[in-house]
Amino acid sequence: MRYAQFEIELLVKIKTPLVNKFYDLNRVKGRANKQDDVWVVRNHSEIIAACRVQTIASHLFLSTLFVLPQMRNEGVARDLLLYLIEYYRNKSLLPIFTFAYSTLDSFYNSLGFNACQNLPIELKCMFESYQLQGRKIIPMYT
Repeated sequence: MRYAQFEIELLVKIKTPLVNKFYDLNRVKGRANKQDDVWVVRNHSEIIAACRVQTIASHLFLSTLFVLPQMRNEGVARDLLLYLIEYYRNKSLLPIFTFAYSTLDSFYNSLGFNACQNLPIELKCMFESYQLQGRKIIPMYT
């Protein structure tokens, strides 16, 4: 699907290794697996951004959003997130949770994400583990 000036695609499961290669080349923590919904943004067939939507105990969880540094501030992440929010709203009524870095909370707010005070227990355990690692993150949902 072409959205704005970029092509946004939900990868078929067999192409998951492409995203892991993209993450590895850019030293991104986190690996996609075949249970994840893996989204990519392409510019002239080159992957310029990617993210994963995991199902964790029947909750949708957005993670590992990465945009190439030279493509930042071009609307790539915004287009990708708006597209996948619409996709999941049409598919189910489940909220999408994420752990946003505190420096990006206004960006996520602008897309309709809100701070989440009561995380599902499975996500709360993940959140607490990440906080213990020193990550400055905020639990959010839309």
